[in-house]
Amino acid sequence: MLHMWLNKVFIIAAFVACCICLHSCKEKKQQQQLYFLKGKWTTKTLRYTFLRNSPRSVTELVYPAVNDIESNSLPIFASAESFSYNPKGDEVEYEFSERGEKYNTVTRYSDSGYSVVEQDHSGRNLEERLKTDFQQVEKNKFRQTDWLLTLGRKTQWVTYSNNGDTVTKEEIRADTPDGKGLQTKMTFIVTYDDQRPLTQTWIMNSAGKEVKTYHTFFYSPKKHLDSIVSENEGRKGKTCFVNNNMGDPTEEYSVENGDTTYHFVRTYKYDKSGNWVRMLERRLPDKYWPTPGVREKDPYTLYTRKIFYLNKPNDF
Repeated sequence: MLHMWLNKVFIIAAFVACCICLHSCKEKKQQQQLYFLKGKWTTKTLRYTFLRNSPRSVTELVYPAVNDIESNSLPIFASAESFSYNPKGDEVEYEFSERGEKYNTVTRYSDSGYSVVEQDHSGRNLEERLKTDFQQVEKNKFRQTDWLLTLGRKTQWVTYSNNGDTVTKEEIRADTPDGKGLQTKMTFIVTYDDQRPLTQTWIMNSAGKEVKTYHTFFYSPKKHLDSIVSENEGRKGKTCFVNNNMGDPTEEYSVENGDTTYHFVRTYKYDKSGNWVRMLERRLPDKYWPTPGVREKDPYTLYTRKIFYLNKPNDF
C-alpha cells in the first residue's frame, strides 16, 4: 500500500512540475517571440498576401523565361528560397540559394531569452562569417548586434520595440574598424491592423541629412490590399493591385508622377488548401522596360512552390 501511495504522490508531483515547466517555457517562448508578432505566414514573394492552413515550410523556385504555367519540362531553377514556420506562423528559418551561392539564416531560441542568427557565405568562398546576437533588453524591446567573427568587429546595432499595433526598428551602422564610427541611422515605424500594415515611415540620417519616406496602405472590404501610396522628398507614387477571389494580385502596377514605372500580370494554380503552387508572371511595357535599342530578357517568369503543412506533412 505504501509503495502504491508513494507512486501516486510521485506521479502527481511529476505532473505538477511538468505543468509548471510548460507554463514557464510558454512564458519564455512568448517573450522571445514578441518581435515576430508581425508578418506571420508570409514569404518574400507577394509579401502582402498570407499563407493558409498553417504550413510547416514553403520552398519557392524561380524559372525565368518560362511562359507556360502547366509546363512539366522545366530548366534548372535560377534561385530558391525556403521558409520554415513554428505553429504560430513565426518564421524560424530562412534559406536562399542562387546558382551555387548559398546563404543560410537560422533563428534559434534559448532559455536565456535571445536568439542567434548565422549567415553562411561559404558559397562565395568567403572566409568571413557574420554572427548576430538578438537579445531582449526589456519588455517588448530587443537589441540586435552584428559581428564579423574573424575580426571581432561590430558592424551595426538594431533595436526593435513592439507596442501593441506599432513596431519600431532603429538601425545604426558603423563604418570604422573599432565599430564606433557612425555611418547611417535608419528608423522604421510600422503601424498594423492585426497582420496588415497600415502605415510605414522610414527615416534615414546620413552625413547630417535626414530623408523621410511615407507609405499608406489601403484595403478592400475583404481585407485584400488595393493600393499603396508613397511620398518621398516631394515625389508621390501609387502602387495598385487587382486581386482575384483568393486575394492574390492578378495585376500590379506602379505610377509615379504620371509615369508607369512597372506593370505585371499574373495567373495562378492552387492546392487544396488555397495556397498557390504555381504563379506565371509577365512584365508589360513601362517607362523603364523595354529599353530602346537593348535586347531585354524574356518578360515571363514562372514561380513554383512546394508546401509542407503542419497537419498534413506530405501535402504539397
